Amino acid sequence: GSGEQVINVGLGERYALLGRMAGETVGDDLDLTFEKFALRLAYVENFGLVVRRVPAELPHRKGQLLRAALAHIFMPRVLFPDKAALPSDSELTSLYTANIYIMYMTGTSISLGYMTELYIDFGYAGVALAGIILALLIVGICVAFAWVVEDPALVLALSSSCLLSVRLFETSLPKLLGGVLSIFVVQ
Repeated sequence: GSGEQVINVGLGERYALLGRMAGETVGDDLDLTFEKFALRLAYVENFGLVVRRVPAELPHRKGQLLRAALAHIFMPRVLFPDKAALPSDSELTSLYTANIYIMYMTGTSISLGYMTELYIDFGYAGVALAGIILALLIVGICVAFAWVVEDPALVLALSSSCLLSVRLFETSLPKLLGGVLSIFVVQ
């Protein structure tokens, strides 16, 4: 009830509640639950809503989201103390899906995901180009680690940990690019 993302209930109570809820879910409820779960895993519902609105109602942003993500990453706040904060993921999602209820959800942030943000910027060509660039990024990171590490298993481990966030389509552009770059530099 605090609106915070904190756990105030013991593990035993959580398992008991989960068991009760699972026991109460039957028939149509179970079908609807699996459908919602599958949509959440696929992360395509919001993308579909955005495709309906862009460019029919809202124009493509011609790279604004990508430029903002790159500026956020390459302009450290230590050197640029007046750098603007990133816009809320939920605000962007609400605007492009026309779902205003997202703005009233507290304690969470709903992102469109990097592929959807690239669609907003560049359309289908941007999504296709992003796939190619991500493939080149993966190869580049693997090659970079292979140059400095001789053990193929270690190259695979370093590359995998660095690119783990790419598999999460719900990650926003600044978080995806910043995360991959940060992990790569640290490793």
